[in-house]
Amino acid sequence: MIRFLTILSFLFFSQLIYAQSESNSIWLKLSPQEKKVLMPLAKYWGGMDPSKKQKWVSIARRYPNMTQLEKKRIQKDIQEFISLNPSLRKEIQRKYKEINNISPDKTIKLKRKWKKYKGSSKFKIK
Repeated sequence: MIRFLTILSFLFFSQLIYAQSESNSIWLKLSPQEKKVLMPLAKYWGGMDPSKKQKWVSIARRYPNMTQLEKKRIQKDIQEFISLNPSLRKEIQRKYKEINNISPDKTIKLKRKWKKYKGSSKFKIK
């Protein structure tokens, strides 16, 4: 019961904090369940690109129907994101934007390189 009240109060106060900014209107429109899933990202929400926010909202909406394994993977992804130092996070975001804006020809070449790399002895999954 205490845990539930703690989470509920945290959600309430996070809404007050993020209600102050117009750029966080997406956050305000989230359901309580979606906010619970995305709560670890709340601190970074205001600085995220709109496309990134939409990605996380889409994940949060699908979350209730995911398997336990998928839910664990999502939580791991969120924890990895928030554990990055700010400069590394910005670098990753810059690279992500760069990759999303490449031409179709370069996309094909990049996929070929990735396929070749995956087949090499250098590629090992931990």
